[in-house]
Amino acid sequence: ASQRLCTWHSNFGSTAVTLIAHFLVSDPKIGMPSLEQVKELCSDLLKGFTFLYLNQDSEKPVGIFQSCFILYLLGHAHMHSCAGVPDIPELKIGGPKEVGIKGALALTCAVVCIMF
Repeated sequence: ASQRLCTWHSNFGSTAVTLIAHFLVSDPKIGMPSLEQVKELCSDLLKGFTFLYLNQDSEKPVGIFQSCFILYLLGHAHMHSCAGVPDIPELKIGGPKEVGIKGALALTCAVVCIMF
């Protein structure tokens, strides 16, 4: 159980790093961005927590928690890893179903923010 928890924790961070790295090099117009371009883009995405929204280019952001970063990380690093996990009282994590998706969503947003 402890090993599975450690794997889940590690997977969250490494998936976030990979996701953001792929995003930064995926624009065919730019190709491989310079360090200055990366810093500028990351700074822009952090302003007003733009990275959380579906449309990062909009003046009026809508679709909070619907960005590719949040949905992919939540789905692949959390939901997929937690599918079929038994309840283990010794871990004393106290009913994760009480917190539900809110805790996982908050953790996902924090991880993406830190990775930028």
